[in-house]
Amino acid sequence: MVLAIERRRRRRDLIPRDPFDIIRRFREEMEDTFHDFMGGLSSSFPGLRKFRTPPIDIQETENEIIVHVDIPGYSKQEIDIEIAGDRLKIKAESKVEKEEEKKGYHRRERSYKGFYREILLPKGTKSKPEESKASYKNGVLEVILPKTEEEKGKKLKIE
Repeated sequence: MVLAIERRRRRRDLIPRDPFDIIRRFREEMEDTFHDFMGGLSSSFPGLRKFRTPPIDIQETENEIIVHVDIPGYSKQEIDIEIAGDRLKIKAESKVEKEEEKKGYHRRERSYKGFYREILLPKGTKSKPEESKASYKNGVLEVILPKTEEEKGKKLKIE
């Protein structure tokens, strides 16, 4: 008898009283799982945080397209920019290797960080690197791409 009452009590506890309670519990479980995966891994393995997509701002003016990329921690030599057709390709890699040898121990550390980003450019942007400009200052890469005459537009007179 006691066993049957216990079974009914357990079944009743499994059935939510609020019809939306099961959805709320599912959402909380998913949030916890996502937090454990993203937060837990990045704190357990700091190297995972180094692989990221940097924020990019693209501004279009009458004569040019200006791209700003926030990539602090790189030197100019570690950044590669390529213009191929209607695409702007930006790649950065930084490899650091430290070695320390003292009496009683030998220590070697290696780290790597990098990213690759390809941006589709609007029609009419010149793909000639010699006419484009790039600068890198205070962790911000700026790429200026001139527009072609076709992209600027032409006014028509009504006859």
